[in-house]
Amino acid sequence: MESFFSPKRTWEQGPYLHFVAKLDDPAYVEYTRAHHELLAEYGDQVGTGPAEWLHWTVLGIHHGLTRDQVERVVERVRYKLATDSTRVDVQMGPVWPGPSAVTVAMYPEAALARVSNQVREAVSSVEGISLRPAPDRPWPHSTLAY
Repeated sequence: MESFFSPKRTWEQGPYLHFVAKLDDPAYVEYTRAHHELLAEYGDQVGTGPAEWLHWTVLGIHHGLTRDQVERVVERVRYKLATDSTRVDVQMGPVWPGPSAVTVAMYPEAALARVSNQVREAVSSVEGISLRPAPDRPWPHSTLAY
């Protein structure tokens, strides 16, 4: 996936490792395009991203890692997810505006939370990685505009 980071979207210390699921289903891409056209009337106040950036952030690590940590954590996440053959059919919607983004809810929350928890477990197994506390309730979503 092309990097979404730009000088205005990068944390002061630089980009951090995030695990994302690319959302490139043609029906979802078309759904988001319809919203982009709707939001265009707001001009520069709402910035929409291209279809190739559509994703769900499964988990983010919000501190710097060594190259060795990155290699180990990526390998552990790949292994963890490869050993689970559970398939999740995702439903998208509704859309709502927030203080800094326009987002789309993703369902079923429990199945998507399971994926997040598997990634969290694999990431947590690498020494020296600190994660933010897990949310009390899952909130899987995709961002249409910032």
